[in-house]
Amino acid sequence: MDETGYATVHVWVKNSILPSNLQSYHWEDNEESEMRLSVSPKGRLRVKPIYLNSIELAADFVEHLKLIFAKRNYNEAYRIEIEIVSKSQSKHIRRWKEVDSEEVFQQINK
Repeated sequence: MDETGYATVHVWVKNSILPSNLQSYHWEDNEESEMRLSVSPKGRLRVKPIYLNSIELAADFVEHLKLIFAKRNYNEAYRIEIEIVSKSQSKHIRRWKEVDSEEVFQQINK
């Protein structure tokens, strides 16, 4: 991966079992629609993507998330994907990648 690239984690969950603040009320979505969300470094579902500096860190984070999600009401109704983006031109993404990666590393190694 290029130094401007990043890995991100997507979590797919059925709309009906999401917390109400994350549910989609768009006319195309119903209770059975799967919604694509991201996750914070602490393991909370959110809309804003997470930016990680390596595939290895993303894979370790996914294993950590499985332990966290086992305690949630969607523990058997989610799927996780890792997306690799090879290049990014955004300075914001580079900054967020550093911050998110450090926070994730600290969460995994608690």
